[in-house]
Order: sequence, then structure tokens, then C-alpha cells
Amino acid sequence: MPIVFLYRHHLELALKQLARQCGGLLGRDVTPPVDHRLNNLWRLYLALLEEESSGSTDTEEVQQTTRLLDEFCRVDRWSDTFRYPEDTDGRPSLSGVGEIDLGNIRDVVDKISLLLDCISTDLSTRE
Repeated sequence: MPIVFLYRHHLELALKQLARQCGGLLGRDVTPPVDHRLNNLWRLYLALLEEESSGSTDTEEVQQTTRLLDEFCRVDRWSDTFRYPEDTDGRPSLSGVGEIDLGNIRDVVDKISLLLDCISTDLSTRE
């Protein structure tokens, strides 16, 4: 399942970059947390964006992205489910995950990635 890990890692890096970009607009050096929790990174970015541009987080796309990232984190909270064959207790990482539809994951990550790219482009025009 390394492809799922790479999709997830892409989202993590994009969110960390958005936090840095938004922090730059606020005149602050924002260092995203070193953990890998997508939902926490997303909420950090949303807090920065709301501070930078009040009301900009009240969109359907933001709500849907929040829901999708929360769903991803329910399956892979710490970014290790798809990275390692076993957890730290020696249990199979994918136990209880069920069937994985890679096509669906690709489509969802594409949608989130497009939104993040659009936001990044918008932020870069404000610099």
C-alpha cells in the first residue's frame, strides 16, 4: 500500500507549505508541527487563513475537505498504517481497514490537491 502512503504524504507536505505561506502573509515564521496528523495540519492552516482573511474558511469546499481529511485520519491517524506492515505492537497495520479502493483514494486526493493548489496560488498572489 505504498501508493496510499505517498498520496497521504503529498497532502501533508502541501498543508505544511500552506501554513508557511499563510504565516508569511501574517508576517510570522510559522513552523508546522513535526507530527503527521493531516487533520491537525488542516486546522492549523484554517486558523491562519481565518486570521489573514476573515470568513474565507466558510465554504462548502473547506467543509468537504475537513470531512475527507478527518476520514483519512480515522484510518491512518499517525501516517504509519500504509507505511509499515506492522504497528509498534507487532499487529498488522491494515487489520480492520477492510477493502481499499485505490481509484477512489486517487480521486479524493486529486480533489483535495486541486483545492490546496488553488489556495496556494491565491496566497502567492497576495505576497
